Amino acid sequence: MSDKKQKHSPSSLIYTGSIAPDAPTHLSLFEYNETELVEKRLTKANEISTHDHEHTITWVNLDGLHDIGLVEQLGQHFALHPLLLEDILNIEERPKTEDFETYLFFTLKALNYNPDTRDVEVEQISFILGTYYVVSFQETANGDIFEPVRDRIRKNKGKLRTCGADYLVYRLLDTVVDNYFEIIERINARIDALEDQVFRGGQPRSLILDSQRLKKDLIQLRKSLIPLRQAIEDIQHSSPTLIRPDTRSYFRDLQDHILQVIEEIESSREVLMGVLEMHHANQANSMNNIMKVLTIVSAIFVPLTFIAGVYGMNFKYMPELEQPNGYYVCLAVMFFVGIVMFAWISYKKWL
Repeated sequence: MSDKKQKHSPSSLIYTGSIAPDAPTHLSLFEYNETELVEKRLTKANEISTHDHEHTITWVNLDGLHDIGLVEQLGQHFALHPLLLEDILNIEERPKTEDFETYLFFTLKALNYNPDTRDVEVEQISFILGTYYVVSFQETANGDIFEPVRDRIRKNKGKLRTCGADYLVYRLLDTVVDNYFEIIERINARIDALEDQVFRGGQPRSLILDSQRLKKDLIQLRKSLIPLRQAIEDIQHSSPTLIRPDTRSYFRDLQDHILQVIEEIESSREVLMGVLEMHHANQANSMNNIMKVLTIVSAIFVPLTFIAGVYGMNFKYMPELEQPNGYYVCLAVMFFVGIVMFAWISYKKWL
């Protein structure tokens, strides 16, 4: 549990993330049906209309969980359970689904790849699905992950304007899952680059650091997707008044996409482990070659060292000490022995 949460009572609303309290917050409203669309920027939750939404779908989106007051206002406006609001503000919450009879709550992790830092950034996203409304909570105010969905609503593309709130939620979830595929592609491209670097004999430290970052990103992806798979399955078993039978097939398709991403993650992990094993094998092979050269050099110099050691003894009476050409003869013998050792090693193909 976060330290921020431990210092307050269980019923208090505490944002557990790291966004500054003075960061910008965006509250937007979409009200639409097949023929009409109203799009607004709001400042307070009480600006949301309270008329009958039977023929209109309302989508309220909050960017910025750090604005606890605005989160609390939305909770009061839509009569949300206080414990649910705590889950919305807790960025460490695992993906899950909860059925509150009159509305459905689920939370998940949206991931974004930062090309500058090459890091996978995590954003907490939560949804409230009512019969005719959807409330979405995004952690940051600078993300536009749902902009393609907004654009389709504005341009009346596809089935969004003719379907219910459950289909809108499906499209929002599908956008998050599609982003997982993009991140996997980027990670796989980095793994391919790492593999090329191994073949080229890159710097060991750089290879290890890059591989550890990739491994961390894959673990983050897996941690986000495994519970999300169960959460999507729970959505399919929720109240038929919230998830209509004709929409459940879309959620089953979404679950299949999640399984595909999980399989891609496992495949990428295996490839990454293969690259690391190849790197370690190259390192071991390089070390073996170095040791082989050093061993051969040592084998050649062992008899030479022996000869030098014998004639380096300080005995007074040694037969060869009085020879005028003894020094040159000794060098010639040592040279001959070295040539013989080298020829023998070459004959054995130890080089």
